[in-house]
Amino acid sequence: GAHLSSVEQGDRLFKQCGVTISAATSDGAGTLEVISFDTSTSSLRMSDLGSPHRSCGGHRVVRAPGGHSAGRYPNCEPQHNVLILKQPRKNTLDTGGCLNVDFGDPVMLHGLGLLNVPYEEPVKVTIMNGDGSDIVILSPDNLGKNSLWKVLATNPEIQRKGVVIVTLCFSGSRTALSYINFSSIAKEASITQRFKKESPVGEEEEEFPWCSELLMGLMMETKNGSSRLLKPVSGYSPVKYNQTLHISELPEDFIVAMQPSSDAVKSIRIFLPSEDVFIEKPPFALSSLKLLHNIVHGPLAFRVDAYGSVEGGTTSDTFLGSCTWKMMVKK
Repeated sequence: GAHLSSVEQGDRLFKQCGVTISAATSDGAGTLEVISFDTSTSSLRMSDLGSPHRSCGGHRVVRAPGGHSAGRYPNCEPQHNVLILKQPRKNTLDTGGCLNVDFGDPVMLHGLGLLNVPYEEPVKVTIMNGDGSDIVILSPDNLGKNSLWKVLATNPEIQRKGVVIVTLCFSGSRTALSYINFSSIAKEASITQRFKKESPVGEEEEEFPWCSELLMGLMMETKNGSSRLLKPVSGYSPVKYNQTLHISELPEDFIVAMQPSSDAVKSIRIFLPSEDVFIEKPPFALSSLKLLHNIVHGPLAFRVDAYGSVEGGTTSDTFLGSCTWKMMVKK
């Protein structure tokens, strides 16, 4: 994928990424210009498009409640340049419009992010496949000004193969496309074949990513007093695939620990629905996943890749296998 807003010229964008971006008025009667906006602005007039929020160390004018660090959709990661719609004339009523991302060849869509989603009307995200099928996703109703909506975190169905067009329709022009993550289907197939060849665990049972024998699952643990010793949390050691985690039952300082079945695993990478990636080394105690307390309620799926050494090998960074974990998180 690519951070599309960093490429301002359409011909260069298509040449580098195979993507064409266009926009039209809400009624489809006219076209709109798509422009790049720098979110590091200190302009009070444009502060709803500022990033990060001042509660996360951003400029003091970026203070709209939707992006607050304590909210459900915090705007705490600098978004740099984003794409917004430009109304044709200054005296034109801001009626919003639709932004179209057209892929030259079908792609695997992984996610996208929108900054400053309004309260008034939901943003409509339409994803169309090459076979003519499509899905429609509406933004949650509790976002608000300066919020950062990572669509994958609330709507995992956005991950689709064979996507040719993504259309985003806004009620106002001040909603921005912050990023869109996608990859070439041909490239994904190439990577899958390489991982098959490199993995010592044999053929996968399902389409990539597959679960390897080197990752047995998760274990919930908590600190034992002030010491560094860890003890299992009753009922969650280990966490079973598709198990429901009741947050209210867990100790406040719980952590998540991986449980490799082989000491060949030297490091793991965790890919969360928020599109964050964590790299951990033994003993794989993932205190970063405390975000479960505040953010995730409902189905949760994330991928874990294992790296390490194989018999006769001289390095410890060989890809060993991958596992997709699913669970249900409730308060």
